[in-house]
Amino acid sequence: MKMSGRAVKLFVTVWVILSPVWAVVDSDDVITLDEQIYMVTQAQRNCQMGINAQIFGKQRDLMNGLGCPPEWDGLICWPRGAPNQLVSVPCPKHIYDFNHQGLAHRRCGESGTWIQVPELNRAWANYSECLMFNSPGKKLQDQNVFERLRVIYTVGYSASLAA
Repeated sequence: MKMSGRAVKLFVTVWVILSPVWAVVDSDDVITLDEQIYMVTQAQRNCQMGINAQIFGKQRDLMNGLGCPPEWDGLICWPRGAPNQLVSVPCPKHIYDFNHQGLAHRRCGESGTWIQVPELNRAWANYSECLMFNSPGKKLQDQNVFERLRVIYTVGYSASLAA
């Protein structure tokens, strides 16, 4: 089957955008600094491609209206926000140690600009849910594991003393 040049471009673009960044992580489930940097860089590139597609595509007219523009803040690709709207997005999967079940939040001001933190000269963002590493179910599971380890240790230590 022969594909046209346009079809090949479309296939490559879709593949690049949808290719999972976690595939670069070693199978030992330990991530290196280089791997983390690569994943963030890929996420930034994908974000910028999405923003460019919105700006230069059919949504150009919508982008000229009021509202906060979509942007990359170094961790998350924020979508366009309506004035006075709290924008919530899932915690980024490309940050390995984040809680991927939580949400990050950012507020679009009434003037159509992201609310700023004056001391930092940056847009305000709340990542607190992303920093909660242990969910209640995970805490219980960890507690059970450590309880079993304590029992095994005590039995093993007692058996060695008896011998």
